[in-house]
Amino acid sequence: MGTTKDDTVLTLQQQLHDKDMKLTEMRLESLSSAHQLEQLRETMNRMKVHVGEAGRVGKVGRLCAAKISQRPNYSPPGISIVRKDAGFAAEG
Repeated sequence: MGTTKDDTVLTLQQQLHDKDMKLTEMRLESLSSAHQLEQLRETMNRMKVHVGEAGRVGKVGRLCAAKISQRPNYSPPGISIVRKDAGFAAEG
């Protein structure tokens, strides 16, 4: 009779060990997933900041371009404009 009790105890210990290993594996996977999620959140936040900065830079650039283009005698870089009433045409 002692052998069947020992066998039962060994079987139960093995089952407990197997289930403990599965639980440990699941905990590690969960921790890894949580870490990946945190990294994705940080990446998203950095991207939001970058897009916000790019939007502000673009808006400032558009405002500056609009102000510059409203100036009299404005010509974009690389193009010089001479007044037509002086008898000259635009150069480019």
